[in-house]
Amino acid sequence: MFALEEMKRSFIYGNFMATVMLCQTFVEQTLGGMYSPAGRDDIARKGSRALIEQAVEDGYLPGPLAVKLHELRTMRNPYSHSNFSNYSSRLREAATYPEELVVQDAEAAIRILVDYIRHDSPGWNPTSHKDVEV
Repeated sequence: MFALEEMKRSFIYGNFMATVMLCQTFVEQTLGGMYSPAGRDDIARKGSRALIEQAVEDGYLPGPLAVKLHELRTMRNPYSHSNFSNYSSRLREAATYPEELVVQDAEAAIRILVDYIRHDSPGWNPTSHKDVEV
């Protein structure tokens, strides 16, 4: 839950790269967290790609949601790894500036994260809670 709070604050304060990273962090931690209590630390320690694929194989994630989680993972990669060729390609395709693409990425990452959370909690609506601060 700390990642969600930090993600919210990051987006509000314009830390869009951090927003993308934190969305991915939440997904990776919760997917890995499904396997640890079952004694499957071998799976829990895997990277995002392997965790997503394992969750699909085990029936925890439907295919369309897994596709979105892979989009989030590949969106995050240029921000956390040294290979920027993917990011450069995305910039050319989007015909935009890096400052605009990172905002678009943050917004898309949040939408993917909401879909991920709603998968297990379909009625989840953050605006319905009285304690939500914007």
